[in-house]
Amino acid sequence: MYAKKENKLCAFCHVDPKGGGPRNPRGAFYESHNLSFVGFADEKQDAVKKTGPPAFKKSWQIDLPKEARRISVADVNADKKPRLLVLGKGGELTVFRPGAMGLTKEATVDLGPNGGRFVAGKFAKDKPAVIAVPGSIYYLDGAEFKSKKAELAEITGTVKFVDGSEYFFFFAGGQPDVYGVDTSASNPLTPGRDMVLPAEAAGVYRTLVAHLPAEMLSVLGVPEEAQTAGVVGMIDPRADDKLYAFWARQTKEGGLLELLDASTLSPEHAGAVASAKPVWSSPKIVGKILDVAPGLDPKEGKTLGFYILHTVGVEDQDRVVEFWELD
Repeated sequence: MYAKKENKLCAFCHVDPKGGGPRNPRGAFYESHNLSFVGFADEKQDAVKKTGPPAFKKSWQIDLPKEARRISVADVNADKKPRLLVLGKGGELTVFRPGAMGLTKEATVDLGPNGGRFVAGKFAKDKPAVIAVPGSIYYLDGAEFKSKKAELAEITGTVKFVDGSEYFFFFAGGQPDVYGVDTSASNPLTPGRDMVLPAEAAGVYRTLVAHLPAEMLSVLGVPEEAQTAGVVGMIDPRADDKLYAFWARQTKEGGLLELLDASTLSPEHAGAVASAKPVWSSPKIVGKILDVAPGLDPKEGKTLGFYILHTVGVEDQDRVVEFWELD
């Protein structure tokens, strides 16, 4: 079944060319990375694998409704294809399938008054991605999204570990509270894995995204220009255990997406964070950056990059989302 899924011969992953039994290095990687080859590099590919800080390039752009204010990327339909989730007016969340001809609307979910703090990810093991807001979770059951009450007052962000497991968390300045989901339980929240400091996170995290108020970002040492969008995070774009922090810096000329060496950052040393020099900066992005979400390109499902939601047009009235792929 996996050979058919990946369009590979059984010998691609197994020592025995007939399939089954002991796995070779490719099969070991596949098993330990949530049954995915994302980030895998064969020996021949290693010879040409790029080194040094990563860079990203804009590959496509799609118009969004004018009300768009937050985005996320998640496989909410259980077909292993990422969807673009766009939060509009109030708590209205729209699920889009991006394609060559633009966006196809698939579903709309009313997240209620707490929709502005939504997160999405594979928080329930072996289930489609779950959408969580303070007080509730939403998940696809058949053709419709259903909800359950969850005893959680606040949500800060999401974290994905290198083994593919995903959780959401609440950070108030100390050790984060981390949660998974069991959709079959009356109380769907389950304990998550402990999180570590940014300087210790290489080889532990694949991605992390946090939405925080300006006051908290200031305490953490995030420069004032990078507090406007209210989003910071970390990403291991090449899956080589080299982790980078990111933030969106807003200037008078436009926005910038910037990467920093995560090993040099610590919430306990805000001065070092504030003075950190980017290892990569994007070209200027017009308008105001409203949100940033790391994720796979849904048009081919393999390239890890950044979705950037920003304003365009007269008085910043319109919205677009750009995808910046790993160069």
